[in-house]
Amino acid sequence: MARNNPADVLKDFDKSILRSQGLAGAAQQWIVRANGPQKPRFTIAYRNMLVELAFLHLFLAWERFLEESFLLYMVGKKSPRKYAPQRFVTPPTRIHAYQLTLPEWGRSYAEWDNPEVVRQRAKRFFKKGDPYESTLSAHTHVLKEMRTIRNAIVHRSISSQDNFDKLVRNKLGYLPSNLRVGSFLITVVRSHVVPISYLDYYLKGLINAARDIIP
Repeated sequence: MARNNPADVLKDFDKSILRSQGLAGAAQQWIVRANGPQKPRFTIAYRNMLVELAFLHLFLAWERFLEESFLLYMVGKKSPRKYAPQRFVTPPTRIHAYQLTLPEWGRSYAEWDNPEVVRQRAKRFFKKGDPYESTLSAHTHVLKEMRTIRNAIVHRSISSQDNFDKLVRNKLGYLPSNLRVGSFLITVVRSHVVPISYLDYYLKGLINAARDIIP
């Protein structure tokens, strides 16, 4: 459901964050070890699937947040701290704003998963493209990694898997055999001062980005 002000968009995003955290946390708690010949009720494979689902839920929530906040700023709405970007357009309604974001090459929807595309779109409608240009530029590394992980979950192409493998090698220093995306996401980040999984690392990056966009 479309929201009427940025504050509600931010609240919805926060709720999605909590749901993703809850699902991933529950999946790890549900693991039951096999007792003799009896099969476990919840397997590592099931855990991985639910962690991946939690990540997808988070990624979709981020796309929805970008679109909703973008359209509301286009029609002149302000953040809780009364921030509003300087607009180059003044669409009368949210529907008109949405139509302006549609690409000219025939697609019936605008992409929100690619930070570079969103940055270029923001420059068309807001002075200096802010708050999207500065925020997405500052978080571009995290956002591009998340897109790579999303593609590895939803696409079974060789290129998507290769890009994910490169990401894992870069993060872990090696590529574990038969590594699933879900297993990687619950792996602890080695370089982080406080122990944190990659899922929570990406999650915190989105929280910070969202609050830069809607202060």
